[in-house]
Amino acid sequence: MAFSKSVLEQGEGWTNELSCLTKSGKTLPTEISASLIEIDGRPCMIALVRDITERKQAEAALRQSEKMASLGNLVAGLAHEINSPIGAINSAADTNNFCLKRIGTLKK
Repeated sequence: MAFSKSVLEQGEGWTNELSCLTKSGKTLPTEISASLIEIDGRPCMIALVRDITERKQAEAALRQSEKMASLGNLVAGLAHEINSPIGAINSAADTNNFCLKRIGTLKK
C-alpha cells in the first residue's frame, strides 16, 4: 500500500524489486512501475508488473562465476608460492648431484 500512496502523491512510481504472489501461490520477484492517468475525467492508476526471475537467476550465476574466478586466482597464486621454493630446492639438488659427479664421489 505504501507504493500506491507514493504513486498517488507523486503521480508516478517505480520499485526496484517487490515480491508478488501468483494465483498458484508462487512468489515471484518483480518490478512495478505505475502512473496516474485520467479516463473520462476520473483519475486512474495504470501499473506494469514485470517478472524479473530470469534477471535474478542471471545475476546469481554471475556472482557465482565471479566467486569461482576469484577462487581460481587464489589457487593459482598459492600454487605459485608453493612451486617456487620447490623449484629452488630441485635446482639446488641437481646442482649438488652435478658437482658430486664431477668430483667423482657419487656412483652412477
